[in-house]
Order: sequence, then C-alpha cells, then structure tokens
Amino acid sequence: MTIPKIKITNEEDAWKALEEALKEEEHLYPVDFTFDNWPKIDIKLDGSLYQSSLTSQSMEGLIEFQKHINRVYAQICYEGPPTKLKNEDKKELEIIYKITEGSTEVSVDFTQAAVRMAEGLVTKMSGTEMTITILGLAIIGACAYGFKNYITRQQQDKIADALISQNKEETKRTELLTKAMSRVPVLKEVQEEADETYNKVLRGVQETDTLTIDGQIYEHEEIKSIVRTPRSKSIEAQLNGNYRVEKIDNSTDGEFNVFVTNKKNELSFNARLEDVFLHRKEEYKKLLSTAIIERTNIYLKINAKIIREQVVSATIVGVEQEKTTDLQ
Repeated sequence: MTIPKIKITNEEDAWKALEEALKEEEHLYPVDFTFDNWPKIDIKLDGSLYQSSLTSQSMEGLIEFQKHINRVYAQICYEGPPTKLKNEDKKELEIIYKITEGSTEVSVDFTQAAVRMAEGLVTKMSGTEMTITILGLAIIGACAYGFKNYITRQQQDKIADALISQNKEETKRTELLTKAMSRVPVLKEVQEEADETYNKVLRGVQETDTLTIDGQIYEHEEIKSIVRTPRSKSIEAQLNGNYRVEKIDNSTDGEFNVFVTNKKNELSFNARLEDVFLHRKEEYKKLLSTAIIERTNIYLKINAKIIREQVVSATIVGVEQEKTTDLQ
C-alpha cells in the first residue's frame, strides 16, 4: 500500500490540497503530511507601547493561540477538555513565537502543532476525512487567512445593510470552507472556537496604532470597533428545592432528562438524572415514582450551570421527601 504524501509550504498549497480532497471519493488510507514553515501567522505591532517590546496584555492575547490549539486537539483526539492532554501532547503541540530582534514583529509558528495534529488523527479518520480536517484546521485557526477572514466578517457585521464584496478568489475559498464544514462538521465548532481566540488576541493588542497581519494593515480605531466582549462564563450553582416533575424523557441511554419546576420561584428547566444515580438507593426510585404518579412535590438537590440567569445545564444529585422550607 502506497501512503499518499502531501507537502504544504504555504497557504496556496493548502487551498489546492483542500480543493482536491473535496473532489475525491472517500479513501481509507492514511496521509503522510509534511509542513514546511506553515501554518503560521505573521503579526506586526506599531505604537508607543511597542518599541521592540510587548505589553503583558498583548502577550496574554498571543498566548491564546496556544490555548486554542490545545483545546482543539483535546476536542478532536480525546473528545474532551484540555485537561485530557498528556504532557507529551502539550510538548509536541507547542507553538513557536519568533520575535524579530529590534522590532515588534511576531511570527506565530504552528508547524510543529500541525504535525502533531496530523499524527493524532491517523487512526481516527479515513485518509480523505483526515486531509480535509487537518487543512481545515490550519486554514481556519492557524494561518493568516483565518485571522484576516475573522476581521472581515466582524467588519461586515458592523456595516448596516451592506456587505464587503468578495472577489472571485475569496468567494471560491469561502465555498471550499463551507464544503469542508459540511464534510467534517467538527470544523464548524473549530471556527467558533477560533473566532473567540482571534477576538481575545485583538483585545490584547487593541492599543496598538496599527496592526499588520501578513501584510494587511489595520488601524487602531478599526481594531477597537470590532473587539467583542468575551462570551459570558457559566456560574456554578446549587438549585436545591422542592420541585414538581413535569415530564420525563428516557430516550437517551444511561440517563433520564427530567423537566422540573421549582415550587417556590416557578423556575423551570431540564435536569439530567443518571441511571447510575438511581441504582444507588431503592429509596430514590420510590420517591420519584410517587412524585410522578401522584403529581406531588419532591425535594431535589441539583448542581447547575447558569449563564445570564439562564440554567444551561443541571444534574440531579439528591432526592428527598418534600421539605416544609427550602432552607433545609
């Protein structure tokens, strides 16, 4: 068996290889990727705060690139958070930041991380899927195109009832990425993750007079106008109280989804109830059965995550008889 080889030395190589991969039939053979000084992002900062130096805020922003790569690798290869990464993974995913002597030019080199990403997907995907995934990851989240494309999309959002026109080549590339995301849906999630990363990087360098990304210059006011407030973080909370069980969905293996309403404040939401939890005590089953059949209230201990006063996830961790006060 001859293993296909793909060598990428620049962005043009990546687009050509992606276009070819999207045309071909699915093949199972793994692909041998070689990356030569690509993917990377070249950034230049100009301003009084950037005289052959970087501010702590800008350094913090640039470090987001590393966090981004770690999160994406953990998500795709381990289907979990960055805490699942091994020390070996972290070492081989390490991004190289090259700062030109006597200036504020920074080259963010993802080459080593791209190689590790490819190695991590060899046994997880078919050859075609692997090729589309690796090239999609690099274009979306690890090269100048992805960064500049993010800025362009933010500028479009800021212009009421108007769009910045794309030339023929840009339109073709947009179509290629759309097809790639259709073939490998996880790339859509990666783009959302990359967008948050780019925004954090811009927040870190927004005091620069001008920001240059791979030759494209952006003015200070231009950058400040598109920097967004980071996504709201979830708040962990305990929502213990007397609840009425309104509905139960058992279509998911290993757990029930229970729609409950708090007797005191009328707060309603879905909560997970794992089979493992029910098997711990026969008493839990009896209490829940009685509450459901007789439509009575039951005291539930619930661990939840809240964003903007909305319950985004909840898990039932305790079941008791209805209490006369929620303060118990």
